[in-house]
Amino acid sequence: MSLNSDAATTIEAFSDREVAPLVFDQMAPLRAEVFQTTEPVAYGEAIMASYRPVEPGWRWGPVWSNAWFRLTGTVPDAIGGRRICLRFSSGTEALLWDRGVPFHGLDLNHDVARLPLDARSSDRVTLYVEAACNRPLGATTFFWDDAAEVARWKEELPGRFDGAALVTVDEDVWRLRHGLTFAARVLRLLDAGDAHAAEMRGQIESAILLLKERGVTCGAREAMTTIRGAVRRKRGMTTTRCHAVGHAHIDTAWLWRLRETRRKCLRTFATALEMMERFPQFRFLCSQAQQYSWVERDSPELFARLRARVMQGRWEPGGAMWIEPDCNVPSGEALIRQVLHGTRYWRERFGGNGEQTYLYLPDTFGFPASLPQIIAQAGLRTFITNKLGWNETNEFPHSTFFWRGIDGTQVLSHCTPGMEYNSTLTPAELKKGESNHLKRDEGRTGDWLQPFGYGDGGGGPTDWMVLEAELASDCDGLPGVEFSDARSFCERLHSGAADLKARAIQLPVWEGELYLERHRGTYTTQAWIKRANRLAE
Repeated sequence: MSLNSDAATTIEAFSDREVAPLVFDQMAPLRAEVFQTTEPVAYGEAIMASYRPVEPGWRWGPVWSNAWFRLTGTVPDAIGGRRICLRFSSGTEALLWDRGVPFHGLDLNHDVARLPLDARSSDRVTLYVEAACNRPLGATTFFWDDAAEVARWKEELPGRFDGAALVTVDEDVWRLRHGLTFAARVLRLLDAGDAHAAEMRGQIESAILLLKERGVTCGAREAMTTIRGAVRRKRGMTTTRCHAVGHAHIDTAWLWRLRETRRKCLRTFATALEMMERFPQFRFLCSQAQQYSWVERDSPELFARLRARVMQGRWEPGGAMWIEPDCNVPSGEALIRQVLHGTRYWRERFGGNGEQTYLYLPDTFGFPASLPQIIAQAGLRTFITNKLGWNETNEFPHSTFFWRGIDGTQVLSHCTPGMEYNSTLTPAELKKGESNHLKRDEGRTGDWLQPFGYGDGGGGPTDWMVLEAELASDCDGLPGVEFSDARSFCERLHSGAADLKARAIQLPVWEGELYLERHRGTYTTQAWIKRANRLAE
């Protein structure tokens, strides 16, 4: 192992052992009771139901069943007067409600929710959490899951109630915890002989020494200042700029019933709105109008909060189509209908803030040569995808390019070079995106887009991802990172293309179909859908 790798391992071990346990500086367990149902029930019915007590370790199920948890307790003196949080895990997806309104999603990646109150000592607290017995990716396990996880989801009762507690978070220790992890990840990317790597190692070692001498809680803020200085860029301007936009790709139909998609949208949208309360720089993109329509019907109060953020320019209803569709089997008429319904819905709900300028299809399995004409005649200017990075044989050669369709129409297009629409913005992911962009664009353009947040089954960004972007914004060895939105990125893309044209530099042109060399079997397994689609047309 290299010096950098050894140092990174030491830093991570110190963070896990000495810092992580102190993030939650106070904890008060809550009494848990449960009301189980086969099908989901509304909040109003759930709070009137009969509950029975359960203890941590309780197993529940079966898959796709529902459990409402009633959590009760008294605020102890040590927590009174501070912003308190709920720490909760049902081993599944779940949703914390606040007086009948979805408040915060809970799952493997989001197990802490900051509560909407500053409780006083001796206050009684009653919370309701709705849990669904499935994982973010349904009840299916994958090749990357460990053997215990695979075995668990074959059991009759795969749910695991791990406990619930009121906690307070030491913000300085939380930042330190993730700052150390970030620094370790950066070190792993640097060459061991790099002079700056040696300097970085020394500064982080001094920060850890300070923590050992003064204690983690007392020394957290000063140590974090040292870590920020250690990773700060010292070698001039960055080569590229990553435009990071919060995102939660939710497959409208995949490994679960549509009822679960609707609940995933409530959880994910509620969590994103709470992230905006904490981080003024955070922006969020959701690109499927159908999901907004569901939330509008299922929780008008949550939709009203969402709409307010759209009007502020912090929530981006963009992407143009009603859902992210398959683009290979449907006819041109069907694709046009997707755009007409999507753009009309957003314009009616959000006015000028809902006007569509780009087509965003991160997870579609290929794109026909008729699409540039449809894009242009729908009044859109830009096309964005991620999926071509999944090619199995031939690497797609461009990041920013013009896509020319069968009638000669050209649309400025961008294939996100990070090759991941569920990015978590780790240094390795950012470095990969920059390397791909430099190779494919050959220095013509410096800007590239990176959506970040847990997706496919929803969930969205976490607080530590936002901190990751903050630390990466001015970090040696990484691209510049700025919080952005897709519309602003597209404007930057067009401005850059115009500048290149003025300097007689040509962006590459891809003519014809954008064929994805993957997922080909998806067109042989559902013949009845293809037949029904054709009959409907």
